[in-house]
Amino acid sequence: MLPVSRFSEFIAQNTLFTPNNSILVAVSGGMDSVLLARLFSAAGYTFGIAHCNFQLRGDESAADEQFCYNLAQQLN
Repeated sequence: MLPVSRFSEFIAQNTLFTPNNSILVAVSGGMDSVLLARLFSAAGYTFGIAHCNFQLRGDESAADEQFCYNLAQQLN
C-alpha cells in the first residue's frame, strides 16, 4: 500500500478527523514535519501550517522560517 493510502486509512480507521475539522500542522522545517505536511496535502486535506521562529540559530532560523513559508505557499 502506498504511504498516502496508509496515512488516509489510518486517519479513517481511528476517526482522527472529520471533514468539518480544522487542521493545523506544526512545521519546523525538519524532515518529519515536512513529510507530515506533504502527506496531508497528498491525501487531499485542507490544512494550515504553523511555524515558530524563536531566533535561536540566527540566519539558520530565518532560513527555516522562509522554507516553511514557501512550503505553505506550495501546498495550499
